[in-house]
Amino acid sequence: MHNHDTSKVDKNLLEEVCLLLKDYPDANRFVIEYRKYIHMIDDLIDNPLRPIPEEILAMAAQASYVFSLPFYIQHASLLFLVEQMINNTYADSVEWEIINNSAWQQSDAGVLRHAGIDMFFAVILITNGREALRKISSKFRTHTHLLHMDENMKAV
Repeated sequence: MHNHDTSKVDKNLLEEVCLLLKDYPDANRFVIEYRKYIHMIDDLIDNPLRPIPEEILAMAAQASYVFSLPFYIQHASLLFLVEQMINNTYADSVEWEIINNSAWQQSDAGVLRHAGIDMFFAVILITNGREALRKISSKFRTHTHLLHMDENMKAV
């Protein structure tokens, strides 16, 4: 299973997001809890053994918590669509990893598994607008790509 601590995340990028969300505590709480939720899903998918019931129940409890937070409720009509797209992209990445596909699909699957950043981008767009999103999105996508490349190099 993957280790999802923030030690691999660029501290400058985290600081930028914290600054953007400092005036939006409900949005900040949502992205923190959403991050926990998507990493719980990833851990269940990556578990080489069947997940134990407690892991499944903990993930379900986290989902009910995340999707009952005030920021989600206030923006549910927008965030629901984003969540469904993230879920679909993640499902494609899992399919590409499992099926013996081409080299590019195997490689891109690891990058697509970071689709959850789109939720962070949606929150930034809602709270701070497109200009703020443009200042961070490419940096985050580059960072997640480099993280994936580092993971691939360690696996070789």
